[in-house]
Amino acid sequence: MVAINYFLALRTIALREVLNGGPDYWLRQVFRWYSREFSVPLPSVSDLPMDHVLQAYYECHYEKMEEDDREAERHFLIETDEDRRKRLADEERRVVEDLEYERAAAAEAVKAKMEKTSEEAKTIAKLAEGDKKPFGEVFRPGTKLPPNISLSFAPEADFEAALEVSSTGGLDTNNLPLKSKPLQPPVLK
Repeated sequence: MVAINYFLALRTIALREVLNGGPDYWLRQVFRWYSREFSVPLPSVSDLPMDHVLQAYYECHYEKMEEDDREAERHFLIETDEDRRKRLADEERRVVEDLEYERAAAAEAVKAKMEKTSEEAKTIAKLAEGDKKPFGEVFRPGTKLPPNISLSFAPEADFEAALEVSSTGGLDTNNLPLKSKPLQPPVLK
């Protein structure tokens, strides 16, 4: 039981090190890399001169880099403290400008959406107000309508038959004559 808790503790420590990193973990990672790369037993790597191990690590690391990344790394390594402060200030300024731009764009989008909604509401109100004419006077047979809408009027006798109350107490819609074809969705080109 004690051995299991010990191994569980080691696993927990290993996971924490992988998640959090840190200088000790990074050095152990370099030692493992050196051991794999040069077939040196892991315990023997720590006995080698540290500059020898690190130089081999960085050389292999830089050899695998793309040319642009290598150039960026070179600029980073030769950067003075003053240049680094300027670069960091510029990066921070750009981040703030980007955030301000995104906020302004979001506010503009909300404003545009509200204006569009307001315009739609005004249009609906105008349509609802209309000419204040009865439906039959506005939409007569032969009135020009959009191509996807067609109106046809049933004879009055058929309509009165449909008004008879059905067994459920509502309008008997089964008796309504349907002469118009169902609406088809528009064809997108």
